[in-house]
Amino acid sequence: MDRARKLYYYKNVVKRYLRDQLILIEDSKSDMERSFYIDRYDVQLRDFARALNVNEKHLDAIIKKEQQ
Repeated sequence: MDRARKLYYYKNVVKRYLRDQLILIEDSKSDMERSFYIDRYDVQLRDFARALNVNEKHLDAIIKKEQQ
């Protein structure tokens, strides 16, 4: 992917989806539900990081920093 497509993909897909997942983690009512959303977040984070060719830890830090 070229730089413009990566930026579009990050702004319109990755950021929105991962933020929604973090909200679901916060709003989950049971440990089982929370565990499900955490696992789902981790898998999607890994996949998005590979697609953007960035480190998972950096992408996670950016998403969580922007949410605050």
